[in-house]
Amino acid sequence: ETMPPKQRKSKPSKTELERIKREDDERRAAEEEDLRRQQEKEEEERREKEQQEREEREKHQAVEKERFDAEKKELDEIEKKHEAALNKLKTEQKVKAKWDRYMRCDGCPDPSVERELNTYVSLWNDDMGVKEIGQVLRECEQAKQVGD
Repeated sequence: ETMPPKQRKSKPSKTELERIKREDDERRAAEEEDLRRQQEKEEEERREKEQQEREEREKHQAVEKERFDAEKKELDEIEKKHEAALNKLKTEQKVKAKWDRYMRCDGCPDPSVERELNTYVSLWNDDMGVKEIGQVLRECEQAKQVGD
């Protein structure tokens, strides 16, 4: 048996090579274009997502600022009420202390009034004559109460 003659692969012609190269170039160009479009699409999606996140963040910050401002206003009002109540209480305490001092009728000066203290000290100095020890102790106790 004889073998059939081998078919030789012929070399592609120059035109054929140019056609194959051109098809290859076109295929590569199409792939690059597809890749570029895909990258542009992904970049656009990323930008849109960032924009959406930024808008959400700004919206959240605006809500938080509004809540903060409302809370601050409420706390300022509470602080004013407490301050007014404290001032009223201090005034009432001063009036009561003054009244209690007046009702004691002990002749002691009001230590918050400089003129009364000066008069008290001046009268005490003028009355430095010889006294009994009991009288001296009472006057010392009275002077101590003025300081308290």
